Amino acid sequence: MDNPILVISSDEESNSGSSPRNISTIDDYHRELNFYDKERSGPSWNDEAEELAGNTHNRNAHDLSESDSDGDSQINSYLSQKKSQPQKGKRQRKNVSEAELQKKKEKEEKKKALNEERRRKKEEEAKRKADKKAASELLKKMKPGECMKLVTIVIDTNILSCSFGGALLAPVQASGAGSKICPQLTPHSITWTQENIHGEKINQNHIMIVWTAETLVQTVYHETLYKDVMEIQRLNPGKTITLVIFGIQNYFSQQKSSKSKAMKSQIAGTKNSESNSKSSSHEALPIITRVQLEESLTEIQLHANCCHRLVESNEDVGQFILQFTKAIAETPYKKMMFDKKQQDLEWFAAGDSKDSVRIDKNGNGFSRLWQKQICQFNQVGLDLADAIISHYKTPQALITAYGKCEDQREAELLLKDLPVRRGVGPLISTRRVGPELSKKLYLFFTSDDETATFSQENK
Repeated sequence: MDNPILVISSDEESNSGSSPRNISTIDDYHRELNFYDKERSGPSWNDEAEELAGNTHNRNAHDLSESDSDGDSQINSYLSQKKSQPQKGKRQRKNVSEAELQKKKEKEEKKKALNEERRRKKEEEAKRKADKKAASELLKKMKPGECMKLVTIVIDTNILSCSFGGALLAPVQASGAGSKICPQLTPHSITWTQENIHGEKINQNHIMIVWTAETLVQTVYHETLYKDVMEIQRLNPGKTITLVIFGIQNYFSQQKSSKSKAMKSQIAGTKNSESNSKSSSHEALPIITRVQLEESLTEIQLHANCCHRLVESNEDVGQFILQFTKAIAETPYKKMMFDKKQQDLEWFAAGDSKDSVRIDKNGNGFSRLWQKQICQFNQVGLDLADAIISHYKTPQALITAYGKCEDQREAELLLKDLPVRRGVGPLISTRRVGPELSKKLYLFFTSDDETATFSQENK
């Protein structure tokens, strides 16, 4: 029977395609194990392979049989060690795999958070653009001519029962403003609501009370007008009251006519029963004087901040309500434009009139502004201003000249003899600035008294 041959091949040999080694004895096997241990750091493979091959052929079968049992145990020990090594590798691979999964999970969460942040910013940007577009559209509606569409006039039902009630709705509807007729807390009142930049309906802080002459005369006669207005203020806190009185001039005209008729009848010694039967309802009212009416209206204006308006025809009532509504409608736009101008102001006030002086970034326009300042004095024209500017280019130059004068008298008359030329060519004439204007300019630029006037005589 032939000797058993143990065949061992390394991973490198199997991978490289070389043939496995033949080991005849256990000693050869141990030597082969040592060869694997020294493979990466020991002598070369070929030297140990030749030595192993020579020793292998010189072994006999007796040595192999004696050590067969020991070889089996060592082989089993070796195989068990080899079997345990892949388990360690699996644990390492498992730990690496868990770390990679955790890292991948964190990366996905980070990516998800980043996408969420982008989505949120995108939504905010879309909302901002939508708000900006809505604000721009509403701004167009706020401009004069379009702003009336944002206002709704709320009219108390009692007003429609008055003689002017029917003529009130036509101009309101023609203006483009909305209208609403409903009972209100204060009888005979008109209020307004207006849509703001966010599309919300805002109650305006104005209330208009429309009274007939009969109602006003009764309150003035019984001295209850102030009390009634204060009650309206209590029911409408924070609102400005405007009182509209219809037909009061007609009342006084009829009172005057009644007095005249009564005097004529007394002179004639007869009574005109037909005239009395055709008399107006105003004649049945208590008699008040214009002085009483004006005192009562002045009282509510001073102590209750209540303005009033006297109207005599149906058209006047509708026209005044329309004007009042237009003023309310244009107020937000005008206020916004005013605030914008205030923000754009630098060190000088921006003028709106055609006579205002504009100064650019390079300072052009200061001379013109200095000329306009001098022209603000009474009876000072461009010729006088040019005469002063030709000698003193700036206000600071004039103030410096005042400081160099020896006394106040000399400073007051500093500009007195400056020549002023009028006309051109052969028609040219000259005059002087004069002492009066010279004193005014001196007082204006040097006085520390804020109560001083130009007419004041300087001692």
